[in-house]
Amino acid sequence: MNELSTNMDPKMEQLLKRQRLEYVFVFLLLVLTVLLGESGIIPNGLLAVHSQEYMVQSVLILLMLIGLPLSFRLGSEKTNKALDNSGLDENLCPKHRRYLLRLLIVAILAIASLCAYYLTLSSTCTLCTAICVLFLIALWPRRTFVKTCENSSSDDPKEEIR
Repeated sequence: MNELSTNMDPKMEQLLKRQRLEYVFVFLLLVLTVLLGESGIIPNGLLAVHSQEYMVQSVLILLMLIGLPLSFRLGSEKTNKALDNSGLDENLCPKHRRYLLRLLIVAILAIASLCAYYLTLSSTCTLCTAICVLFLIALWPRRTFVKTCENSSSDDPKEEIR
């Protein structure tokens, strides 16, 4: 059953298609990173010396410990209110802005962990990549998200002033 076949506003259908296109673009970047690593453009094992490998793994794990909870914290109510009032791109629904920010954080972490894998050839970096991919799968844009975005763009006077 096609999710877009329901009676949604055409603007919301377009938003859902746009989000899915952004999502697919992130996975294409991951595939491109793998192709660059497998073809040798990203030097394989360049930092495979024990001390350098340890340093890269430590930095990657710290980035993961900070970035992944941060990306999911962007869905909390307190963070939502602060971001909604931030005055970023006015054409985007506030929830779409948060979605893009979450997607960007997880995508950067996934690409960094893939690059770290090719530089160190370490299984720790592979595990970090797998965790990022699982987080990316959790960020798949859904129709329910677009409907809540549609409800949030009500006739609020504050929105018209912006």
